Amino acid sequence: MEKVKSTRRDFLKAAAVSTPVLATGIALPLKTVHASPTQTVVDLSYPIFSSMPVFPGMPVVEMDKIHTIIKDTFASKTYLLGTHTGTHTDAQCHFLEGEAGIEGINLNAYIGEAVLVKLDKQSKEYITVADLEPYADMIGEGSRVILDTKWGDKFKDQLSEIGADAEKATPFFTEGPRLSIEAAQWLADKGIIGVSMDMATPNPPDYIKVHEILLSKNIAITEAVANLDQVRHKDKIFISSVPLNIVGADGFPVRMVALI
Repeated sequence: MEKVKSTRRDFLKAAAVSTPVLATGIALPLKTVHASPTQTVVDLSYPIFSSMPVFPGMPVVEMDKIHTIIKDTFASKTYLLGTHTGTHTDAQCHFLEGEAGIEGINLNAYIGEAVLVKLDKQSKEYITVADLEPYADMIGEGSRVILDTKWGDKFKDQLSEIGADAEKATPFFTEGPRLSIEAAQWLADKGIIGVSMDMATPNPPDYIKVHEILLSKNIAITEAVANLDQVRHKDKIFISSVPLNIVGADGFPVRMVALI
């Protein structure tokens, strides 16, 4: 096979051409690609962009250019964002003083088969043990669980469109369904290793207690999972959602995808 020489300039040019240009008011397309003739990769994460909706109190996402192709022959940028921006995971040190950051997570919790717990919950409605018990035979030691309450469906446009009114997404963060303390303990007692959800946070009124129950058992929490309507027809899906290996980070965005 003939080898083709490639310079750094050629590589940077190719990268620049393949980088999507974002314009105000343009909706970012859902990233769905075919993994094989019989499998599809579905993006379960929200896009990250400047001034995107964020949890109240978190910093607004900002982007600054460092280099440009016209001036420097290549492009690079800096991003300012909170560790709990968009679809993200929580490390133990998010609520447990002295515990591990992202570098100490159980990677196995982020890659593998996950059980889809299909619910239909309204604003501030609780997820109870009774909601989880029908899945008891599917959930056990080492399980990964995804809580699909359909809450994220209501805010897909506000969370995914550049130029959309970010304030309209505020209820997504503050008024979503709640994982009850008892249901969180039920999951922990089952020995699960990861729980993901389409809500922005497990339980706003009792957020400390619920986080402590899960994180004290080193259960990986992934919040604000997107596009679950695309996998809802499945009972289980193979997921991958590993965050960057940032020492001491209390959380970080993830690119969660499902293979179906």
